[in-house]
Formats: sequence, structure tokens, C-alpha cells
Amino acid sequence: MSSEPLAPASKATGAPAGLRPNAVGLTGVLFQSVTLMGPAVAVAFAISPGINYAGGSFPLSVVLALVGCLLLAFSINQMAKHLPSAGGMYTYISRGLGRSIGFLAGWISIPAYLVFLPLNLLAFGYALQSASGDSKGQGGLPWWIFAVILAIVMAVLTWIGVRPSLRTLVVLGAIEIVVFVALSVTLIALAGSTNTLNAFTPLPWAHNQHGVSGVLAGTVIAFLAFTGFESAALLAEESRDPRRNAPRAITLAV
Repeated sequence: MSSEPLAPASKATGAPAGLRPNAVGLTGVLFQSVTLMGPAVAVAFAISPGINYAGGSFPLSVVLALVGCLLLAFSINQMAKHLPSAGGMYTYISRGLGRSIGFLAGWISIPAYLVFLPLNLLAFGYALQSASGDSKGQGGLPWWIFAVILAIVMAVLTWIGVRPSLRTLVVLGAIEIVVFVALSVTLIALAGSTNTLNAFTPLPWAHNQHGVSGVLAGTVIAFLAFTGFESAALLAEESRDPRRNAPRAITLAV
């Protein structure tokens, strides 16, 4: 018998094992964060509750949330730079505050991501159901069919690998951003002379009945619209030059 050690199963079968290093560039890492934030979903669902509190001053709330998220992003950047790991916040907290607290943080984040998936499937299903005319009694397809189709597509992309998944994110994310930038420019142009910088003040003439407290409450809601920008850190072990790309992607996403 040969005295040479047996090759690992992954080498013997030719199948890749574990994460794939250097598979993703800055663009892919960036859109991991951008698409998890969901700019279109944030605009569609976060503005109305925020306006209930901040009124016409909600743009000021968004600016304050942006500043707060940038400060948080800079802090996460430092950890991503020194601890490039797919564990993300679990790794940072474990190394900084101890393994027991890191374990707790990891198990808190898992249900959050598990809830995030069905919520998006529901939103997608109901949106397409409405577009198909079913919500108006016109005989369109039920919402769950669209949700199942999306779930299957996501599962297939995940099974194929990280590169096809992120390429899909880049294309769809770019379309999403272009559409909403075009919509924003159109709305500003249509407003014409009624555009005003009062939207960036907590003053009563901005139709803000709650003053500063309303702006702060709106800031909390706007902050939630940014949730997900930190997810670029999860691709650290699969990105090229992770100590540079992951921190840059986190900041650029915000």
C-alpha cells in the first residue's frame, strides 16, 4: 500500500468546498449591501410612516439618519478592515466582548435574516398580484405563486454559486436605482417653484406639527430604511482585497 496520505474528498471529486476566495470584486460586494437595503422598498414603505411624525420635515430626518448611519459605517469599517470574516458582527463582538456575547449576537441575527426572507417574498408576491389585476377582482394569479417562483429562483442562484448571484444583484440593483433616480428627478422637476429648503427644517411651515420631536421620530424610521448596509462585511472571505473592498462597500452603500 502507498504511504501517501489520501486526498481530501473535495479534491478527489473535483467539487469545491467552503467559501470561494477572490470570487467577488468591489461592485459585487457593494451591491450585496445596496440590494439588502432595498432602496425601492425603503422609499415605498418607509416614507409614509416617517411623514406621519415629521411631516414635510421628513427629508431632514433622512439626512440625520444618513449621518448616523455613516458614523456607524465608519465604526464597522474599522472592524471589517482588521477582522475580514464571513462571520460579520458575530466575529467583531466575539473578539471584542467575548465568545459568549458573540454567540448571543449570532443567534439574534439569524432569526432577523430568516424573517427578512419571507417578508420580501410576501411583498414581491402581493406587488405582482396587484399588477396582474387579481387584487381588483380581474382574475389575476394569486400572490403565493409569484412568491414561490421568486423563492425557487433565489435557491437556484444560491446553489450555482456566489458569482451568478451577485451578478444578478448588480443588474437588478442598478435597474432599481436608475428607476428611482429618474422618478426623483421627475418629481422635483414637476414641483417647479414649489420646491423649498423648508423641508430640511423642523419649522411649522414645513407642515411639521410635532417640531423637533417629530423630526427625531422620523429619523428613527428613516434609520431603519438604511438597514442592511453592513452586509458587505459578510462577503469578506469571498472578495478580492477584503480589507479594502468590504469597508469601501459599506460606506458607499450608505
